[in-house]
Amino acid sequence: MNVLFDRIEILKIQFEEQNTDVRLICRVCQGAVCTESTLIISFTDLNRLLSRLSLMGVELDYSLFEVTWINREEKLYEFDAQNVLAFVPSIDHFEMVGPYRQICA
Repeated sequence: MNVLFDRIEILKIQFEEQNTDVRLICRVCQGAVCTESTLIISFTDLNRLLSRLSLMGVELDYSLFEVTWINREEKLYEFDAQNVLAFVPSIDHFEMVGPYRQICA
């Protein structure tokens, strides 16, 4: 397993219906330095992330995801923490089990 950062602050979660990747738009923090970033993770890691939030008392079910049709056959699911919750959920020392990619500006 791979501990990425000291803390991940979740801003948005996005995935397409026919895709195997999940986009986690977040702030990743090492010490006092936080950088906005996008992590491309697996659904396995998304389920682990949602489970970890649930243990912390933050319940995110799929009814909180906004659904947008991309075309006639595909949907985009998006959870925007800043619009749905009164706070930004944060996870300390999250371990990824699957491969991931990081995109940052």
